[in-house]
Amino acid sequence: MLYALDSINVLAGLLRAQGNLPEAESLLRELLSARRATLGDADSRTQKVLSQLLSLFEAGHALDPAGGHDQQAAELRALLPD
Repeated sequence: MLYALDSINVLAGLLRAQGNLPEAESLLRELLSARRATLGDADSRTQKVLSQLLSLFEAGHALDPAGGHDQQAAELRALLPD
């Protein structure tokens, strides 16, 4: 199961690199849900996915400041440890 999740992570990174932020977001959200279910919120791999989503929203905000990505980023920042 964890290898499949790693593959989803790689695919999300490739989609982001290609500029396909909506598909990358969808995969990262799927990955986050699976990581939370299998590893819990405190696991470093779950936290890494949160960081990746945060970075994705920050990139989305840079491309489209009116798109609401800054609010999504703020919500994720609240979930990450300081």
